[in-house]
Amino acid sequence: MLSAQQARKLALALPEAVEQDHHGRPSFRGDVCEEVWWGQRLAAVRVALPRADRRLVRELLQEAWERKAPARLTRNRGSDERA
Repeated sequence: MLSAQQARKLALALPEAVEQDHHGRPSFRGDVCEEVWWGQRLAAVRVALPRADRRLVRELLQEAWERKAPARLTRNRGSDERA
């Protein structure tokens, strides 16, 4: 089991990560991505494009697409990409 202190150490070991307060709780952020909350729900991730590299943006877009795309489109996607 991971302690809060161990999790903090792992988060802060990431490049450019910083700890900030988020409504009385610790939040770990870098200069490129920032969480966008709508009430109690994580609604989006804001990306500073001038500081982001192409691979990161591609991965974030891919993950967002996979979360919203119909299953019929994502079902065989892995095999299509390997071809």
